[in-house]
Amino acid sequence: MTADIIDSIRAHGVMPFDAYMDRCLYGVDGFFTAGRGSPGREGDFVTSPEVSPHFGGLLSHWVEEAAPRAESPIIDVGAGSGALLASMGSSHRPLYAVERSPVARRSIADRAVGVDLLATVDELPDLAHGVVIANELLDNLPFALARRTSDGWTEVGAGTDGEAIVWRDLPIRDSVAAWCSEFFPDVGVGTLVSAQLDAAEWLTGVIGRFASLAMCVIDYAASSDELARRRPDDLVRAYRRHTVPQDWFTRPGSTDITVDVNADAVVAAATRAAADVALTTQRQFLLDHGAAGVLEGLLADEREAAAHGRVMEQLAARSQRIDVEALLDPSGLGGFSVFVITKGTGRG
Repeated sequence: MTADIIDSIRAHGVMPFDAYMDRCLYGVDGFFTAGRGSPGREGDFVTSPEVSPHFGGLLSHWVEEAAPRAESPIIDVGAGSGALLASMGSSHRPLYAVERSPVARRSIADRAVGVDLLATVDELPDLAHGVVIANELLDNLPFALARRTSDGWTEVGAGTDGEAIVWRDLPIRDSVAAWCSEFFPDVGVGTLVSAQLDAAEWLTGVIGRFASLAMCVIDYAASSDELARRRPDDLVRAYRRHTVPQDWFTRPGSTDITVDVNADAVVAAATRAAADVALTTQRQFLLDHGAAGVLEGLLADEREAAAHGRVMEQLAARSQRIDVEALLDPSGLGGFSVFVITKGTGRG
């Protein structure tokens, strides 16, 4: 992949970072396309559905409360391994898994029975009403990078230095400049920011497909002000085997590339699409939908098993309880942002 990217840069000039990221993650031999990026404890990163199947059960409670219609389908976008849909239990609703990676779609087919598999949301049938779940999706949608200079904004992308891929400046595109002016109007010279245009476009496109919609977007996110205070080497992250290597230029396609989602931009995109948005944390969201009761039940099971000397059952209940507690940990997964977006449901 390195040689192909260098050839493209030499032929067309400095590659904007969003184009570089798209090729690294979703190109012919990209991180996700080729099946290198796998969730789970034995994979490259852990998401909430892999931590505990109770995550899917708790989301099911939200679905039943928030769904616009009794027959509204559930659409899991960025479905990954299929662990979320598999853990949501039997449902009377049609189920769709949208996943770009062909390797991941095969995994979903093995884990989640009765699910229609799609590569993009554009393959969905015409649906007037729906429930959409996007767990840790937006952070993996390609984003541009821009840096504030004394003369305004310049875009930052991938260039070459001999046979190496390196950072290079390029003239900023109008769309990226407009994003920076809207969300980072007063930052200091030298500030590096991400322009998450693909995420905003994806959100408005999905919301616009439905007459009524309940949508749950879960990701690590921060406000524009918080993101502007990040050091440049903290803005973009790369995950492989649960570590954070800084090697997205030296080994393109071998690592995840991700960024904190701009919470202000998510709210703005949803609002422009005529939807209502409520923002909370994953901890509070799961507690609102039954997590405390799940913990109480697991603790009771653990104590019951211990009282009767059933050691393996005791350990199993304890393990499940610890996993649910991890979902609620405010310094970890519990600190993720949850955007509950509704349109045409009467629930503001």
